[in-house]
Amino acid sequence: YVFALFAKAVYRQRDLLFVPVCLGNDRHQQEKLALKVKARLCDPRGRLVWKDQWSVEIGADEKTRVLGSISVLLMEKGIYTLELVWDDEEREGETVENIYHIKVL
Repeated sequence: YVFALFAKAVYRQRDLLFVPVCLGNDRHQQEKLALKVKARLCDPRGRLVWKDQWSVEIGADEKTRVLGSISVLLMEKGIYTLELVWDDEEREGETVENIYHIKVL
């Protein structure tokens, strides 16, 4: 699974959004190929304000780890959207996706 850890439920305009992006594997087998994890943050108008991606090799029942961190100044009020996607080509294109809606007042 891929997820983000938020410090607040609601943010204020001009707050710094600093959020770790994490990956955990509770499958009992090690993956043979690297997984691709992509992250995208869009502002309330749908404009891309941050993105990153990682190629990750993971072991069986591996502990959760931080892949990277989002660090963005929230300049507009409204709902920002964070999409985290884990593509597993080894499992016939299995995709795990988490979408977060971040409220900015």
